[in-house]
Order: sequence, then C-alpha cells, then structure tokens
Amino acid sequence: MQRGIRKLITLGVALGLLTSCATNETFVPESTEIGFNAVAGNATRAIMSAGALPETASFDIWGFYSNDGSFKEFADNAKSNFMSGLKIEWTTGNDASRPQAWRNKDKYYYWPTTGVVGFYALHPSGLNGVKEPEYKGNGLQIDNYKVDITSKYTDLMYAYTLGTNRTTALPIQFKHALSQVEFVLKLEENYPDVDFYVEEIMLKNVDIQATFNYVQPSSIGKWSYNSDNQTDSLRYSDDNLLLSSNAAVYSSAMVMMPQNLSKTAEAETSIRISYRMVQADGTEMTGQLVKQLSGLQQSWEQSTRYVYTLNFNLNEITFNPEITDWTEISVNQIKVP
Repeated sequence: MQRGIRKLITLGVALGLLTSCATNETFVPESTEIGFNAVAGNATRAIMSAGALPETASFDIWGFYSNDGSFKEFADNAKSNFMSGLKIEWTTGNDASRPQAWRNKDKYYYWPTTGVVGFYALHPSGLNGVKEPEYKGNGLQIDNYKVDITSKYTDLMYAYTLGTNRTTALPIQFKHALSQVEFVLKLEENYPDVDFYVEEIMLKNVDIQATFNYVQPSSIGKWSYNSDNQTDSLRYSDDNLLLSSNAAVYSSAMVMMPQNLSKTAEAETSIRISYRMVQADGTEMTGQLVKQLSGLQQSWEQSTRYVYTLNFNLNEITFNPEITDWTEISVNQIKVP
C-alpha cells in the first residue's frame, strides 16, 4: 500500500453548449504521572494537518498492562485492564496549579514502577460503535463506521504504542484511517458576459460504511466491508459556487472510505456535476455532467490524498455564415417571331 502520497488527477469537463516504542531504564518513583505527546502522522496531508495534535482536540485511549512485557498473562480476546476508554485532553486536570498536558481532566494516572503498557488510541473522542479492544483479537474495532454529511470532514485517526515508566510524555503518533478526496474547480480562462455556477457535486456509487480494526503498532488498520456493492451517494458540495472570474479556483476536501472505484455488480463510481449558466441577457440554462472516476484512479487508499482538478471549458457561440448557390433550371427554348 502506498502511503504519504498526494495524487493529482486532472479531469477535463467540456460543456455541450459551451464547449515505538519508548523506554526509560532509569528508576523512577511510582508516582510519575502518565502523559502523552500526541502528534498526527506526517506521512500525508489530511483534513487535520501533520504535526502536533491541536490542543482543542481530544482522543480516547485503552491500555493493556503486562508485568513482564510479554503479555502472556492475557488470553486471546481479553479486555483492556488499564485506562479503558479514557478521554484524553490538553488540560491541567483537577488541579489548576499543574501545567497543562495531555491527560484525563478528572483523574491523574501514574506509571507502574515495573511492567509495560500497550496503548490503543482513537481520534476523535467519543465515537459511536467503538468496541472494547481485545488483546491479540480484533484490536480496537469500530463497527460500521459511516461517512455521511456530518462526518465527511472528521479525520478518523488511530494509534498503538508501548510504554514503560518514564518522566517525559509518551510519544503517540496517529495514522489516518480514511482517504482524503479533494476537488479543485477551475475555469480554463476568463469568459466575459456569462456567470457559471457549480450548484452541486455528488459522488455516486461509493461505499460509505464499513468496520475498522487494528492490532499491532507496525500494521496498517484494516477495513472490512459488509458488501462490495458501491451503491451509496454522498453530496460533496451544494454551495452554488460562482466560477466566473479569470482562472477562478475553488478547492475543498473531504474524507472518504478507502475503496475500489472500478465497476462492481452494481455500478461504477462517478461524479455528477450540476451546473447553471446565466448569459448576459439574463437567460439561464441548467444541466448535469457525469464523469467516471475509475478511469483516472482505480482505488482510494488509506492515508492518501487524491486531488481531482475539474477544468471547465466554455466555448463561445459564433457563426460562420455562407450563402447557398442558386438552383439553375434549363427551360426549353421558346421560339419568338
């Protein structure tokens, strides 16, 4: 799987009319508080930019504590035994005199003097459908996560890391679980005396719901689909965008379920563009264009950003007047005196 890739895809649109692990071996007292240093993976640009997790964000965390670091005391599918589903925020906690850090706002948690803790984390906090992680089982699992009109800008991220007793914050790096899709809308040039609007962009025949799970720190999370039929639709934009200025550009991104775009038993993934044109005399015309996406890109991969450029080319109506020749008919000779 390719990661950290920004794929640029140009789609010409002609109109008919107008044509780790971190270990500290030094003995530390048992009272050392557990803290995190949360960052978003820098492999790719996404809805949430790479770098430190914004202090306004939050995430949930689950932990497995093992005495000797081998986790042999856990049977398959054992539940987490430490910080189970705990919300982590940038806060002082319940003591305002403490410096802010990534911790739970209600209670402080401390490193055990010995042993290892394996942490599962999920951003954003409070997602519905999150099951209790299971040791060497399904890991952290989100049942039937759905990308819809309310979550298409929510950057679903996950992390797994091991930690031991330490005095500094434990690094935890989040990976992107979804794909990012962006459409750039452009007019090829300046077109006087016409206003061109993109009223709606719909993604047709896409998967918008699946189950996600991950287990080990080095593995990429995996999506499991209930069906391979890409039958759902998702509105990308209905902003009634005016693209009438010279080289006007509109760009917006959303997150999507990683998936195959090619034709299935149902239908092929496509983009439907609804447009409106207003001529100089006020005459309005509307229409729709449908473009297949699989010919440009066969799939949307996890943690990858795809940029589609829609070039709208308007052809002016001009004329080429010609005069047809006379039809010549020879009439019989007429005798005159």
